[in-house]
Amino acid sequence: MKNNKGFTVVELIVSFALTMIIAIFLFEVLIEVKDIFADASTRTAIQEKASIISKNIDTMLAANDNRITCNNSTNLGNCTINGKKFQIDKNNNKIIIDGQNFEMPATVNIKNYSIENSCDGNNCYLHINMTLDSGNLTKDYNYDVTYYFTAFPTEIPGATFTESGTYPKTITITYPDGCGDRYTCTYKKDNGQTVTVTDKTVEVVFTTNGKLEATVSDGKNSTVNSYNVEVAAPINLSLATNATSNTIKVVANATSTSPISKYEFSIDGGKTWINAGKNNTYSFTDLKQGTKYTVMTRVTNESGTVATASKEITTSKVPFAQITESGTVPKTVTITYPDGCGSTYTCTYKKDNGQTVTVTDKTVEVIFNESGSITATVNDGTNTSNITSTINVAADRLSVSINSQVTTKSITAIANIDSVSKVTKVEYSKDGGKTWINGGTSTSYKFDNLNQNTSYTIMVRVTNATGKVATATKNIRTSSIPAPTFTESGIYPKTVTVTFPDGCGSTYTCTYQKDNGQSVTVTSKTANVQYDYHGTLVATVSDGLNKTNPTYNVVIKLRAVDLSYENDKTGLNCEDAQCALDAIKKLLES
Repeated sequence: MKNNKGFTVVELIVSFALTMIIAIFLFEVLIEVKDIFADASTRTAIQEKASIISKNIDTMLAANDNRITCNNSTNLGNCTINGKKFQIDKNNNKIIIDGQNFEMPATVNIKNYSIENSCDGNNCYLHINMTLDSGNLTKDYNYDVTYYFTAFPTEIPGATFTESGTYPKTITITYPDGCGDRYTCTYKKDNGQTVTVTDKTVEVVFTTNGKLEATVSDGKNSTVNSYNVEVAAPINLSLATNATSNTIKVVANATSTSPISKYEFSIDGGKTWINAGKNNTYSFTDLKQGTKYTVMTRVTNESGTVATASKEITTSKVPFAQITESGTVPKTVTITYPDGCGSTYTCTYKKDNGQTVTVTDKTVEVIFNESGSITATVNDGTNTSNITSTINVAADRLSVSINSQVTTKSITAIANIDSVSKVTKVEYSKDGGKTWINGGTSTSYKFDNLNQNTSYTIMVRVTNATGKVATATKNIRTSSIPAPTFTESGIYPKTVTVTFPDGCGSTYTCTYQKDNGQSVTVTSKTANVQYDYHGTLVATVSDGLNKTNPTYNVVIKLRAVDLSYENDKTGLNCEDAQCALDAIKKLLES
């Protein structure tokens, strides 16, 4: 920055570097050269970046009437220079000036920094120091530059406030040096009368919530600071509790105009206290089931007010598991546990004083093939409930017999089973036990596609849950398909009536065939077939696998021909139908 104060240190560095004159820099660089080229390149890059930064800051500073404020935090230092922002962003390794980023060279990092802004009257300076490190430098590179400038008007320091006590509460106002001399110092309580102060400090007492306003003025400019005051306030306190078999959870519902600073809890009527800090909830654990406790809460707010509340509460009892029985042999014992196995509770059972089994489900089934005992336990980590039950199992027995339902092509075997224990498997055979079919637990099985009027050796083999096996055998014959019957009526033409068994169109497929002609399907009980000549009639009944098909021969005879013409005109003396038909035909042609 060029002004009446001279040149900045950065400008001197750049100028002397260009003229190849070695001088003493305010950038104190003590570098042990490991790699001359890398070290020189890095230094040149830093110096170029420093020159650019310096020129930008120089531009921001005017000749007079500068206003500058700075804040130097741990990782992000910043200044406001005449409304424009100057910022050292250590985390992102860059300088920000008036919204423009100036990043450090790629191999250079900002190790640490400091920013200082101070004035003596209107004569001010801005001191920036950064330590830069790089793998290309033998030592850290120290960037150190000071800007001198004129500031007007001088920023007036403000008063500060501190509190003491709870009720009444005392607020101490601390003013900068110079009250009554360099500065006019005043304060105003609750927008009341203005009080002038000449001492360094003054105390103001509050018995209710209020407000302080402290002013420091140099006659032309002033700084005003305000402070809100909260006086010790009452605490409204109530308790909410929730108990299990081994815990009591306490929630303190506290309200106060002054922030709550501490919650304390007791379960022995206030003999001992647990400090929960600002947590308004606390759970007492490892308690005895079914026991009455006196819980207390003590609450303190930032004003120092203390409130206490108490409540009696009884812990619940660990619920018992429930045991139910079903079946006979084997007998199924179902244990039903309370909700929470595997989380709230540890649930176990022990059969016949054997190994302990842990359960996480709501229910579990235990099988008894013989009499014994079972114990179910529920534990909450501190307390236990258990229940023991004696299980009586009856002696087992098993027998089986066979009933059947028969058609022309099937035999349905029906197993009549008498078993104390549960049947686990029923098997069926139609060849006397050479091969078996597993029917699961079904008490019937249908053998299909069998020959009609044929005897089969049907067997049933039953296994129950205790491993007992019973077998039954029975010879069963399939039925025969009923044969259709034939009856005649008339002389000429002659009608043959075929009578079929019940079931045509459902159980059976029924057909007839006249003189080896087309087969005709019948769904009724009877069918009438007319004959003018000798012929044959085949009637068939089929169950889809088996069939019966008798043949019936039809014969037509005429003993005389009674016509309107004399018999001798035909020249024939006929005794059969064919001869008569030929005679009639000849008569019709004459």
